[in-house]
Amino acid sequence: MTKAEQKHQSYQLLYGRSGQKEMQRTTVAGALAKLGGELVMRAHMALEHSKAGDWNGCFFALAFGPYGELNQLLSRSGNEEYNVARCFERKYGIFLTQQEVWAVVEAFDHCRGEFQALVEEYLELNYTVLAHQVSL
Repeated sequence: MTKAEQKHQSYQLLYGRSGQKEMQRTTVAGALAKLGGELVMRAHMALEHSKAGDWNGCFFALAFGPYGELNQLLSRSGNEEYNVARCFERKYGIFLTQQEVWAVVEAFDHCRGEFQALVEEYLELNYTVLAHQVSL
């Protein structure tokens, strides 16, 4: 069994299905709230530049840090879905559940338009960039 097939089977055992067609809006919104405006804003560019399945440039990876940093940590520790949450806990003190991780990954990969709209709505309501005035 390939690694991708193992992931698929693992997901089905935990949550009963994979490749959802509807976004788990409440769960995804909860994850965004936990991440906060700064990390969500950093990850927002993933919606424009990354493709489904790109773990180096996915939403969580870009929220976490520079391209590839999260994936490097995950490759050293094994089970990606579980360790995404643990990596955020260690680096930022943010406690994401496995269900929140999967809901965001699935929404990012399979419900991109709806996910992007929710991210943009979240940012509009919860994130403001402070303008820095420069005196000459």
